[in-house]
Amino acid sequence: TGTQLIVIGQLLNASIYWAIGKAGVYYGCKFGYHIPWCTGFPFNVFTAHPQYFGATATVLGAVVLFTSPAAEAGGWWALAAVQVL
Repeated sequence: TGTQLIVIGQLLNASIYWAIGKAGVYYGCKFGYHIPWCTGFPFNVFTAHPQYFGATATVLGAVVLFTSPAAEAGGWWALAAVQVL
């Protein structure tokens, strides 16, 4: 369901902060910060890019959660798919 996708997506996004910190998330290595290479959770799950997957899962979860039958019939799923891509 939509809520499950949102929870999974936000769990992955929060895990990135816990794993590599704020400087790692916001390209601190480009500004001289030493960012340790992380191979543990969340980088060892089903994707090499958990933050991208988490953001995508969150957006799709919101679409599933808030889409009405009228919007679904009107083609909003195509718009949601384009937004995620």
